[in-house]
Amino acid sequence: MFELYHKYKNYVKPVLLIYWILLFTLTTIPSVPMDFGFQFQDKIEHSVAFMILSFMFTSYIYQKYENIKKTKSFFMVIIIIALYAALDELHQPLVGRICDIWDFIFDVLGAILGYFLLLKFEEKR
Repeated sequence: MFELYHKYKNYVKPVLLIYWILLFTLTTIPSVPMDFGFQFQDKIEHSVAFMILSFMFTSYIYQKYENIKKTKSFFMVIIIIALYAALDELHQPLVGRICDIWDFIFDVLGAILGYFLLLKFEEKR
């Protein structure tokens, strides 16, 4: 199990760091409305962004702690990403954006989805 991080072992950490920096940068830029023509699109964007972050972070955790139990890794990943999501929302008013509890909720839901997607992806390998 968890062959993904063995196969791409040298790329997991740098790609995770680059993505996390990109995500932070994008959430620091003053908001530019993007309308794709449906309601709640920003919540989907939040979920997808944090799903990708969680997928990569979970892969990194399993690379760094090879014998970690799933329960411990789940709480480690979700707590760290939830803390980041909370800090991200709290800093947004400082850059002219809106702090929204629903954005935070969808960030965490995306993180949970990303965690389980990695497990499912690795289960099929």
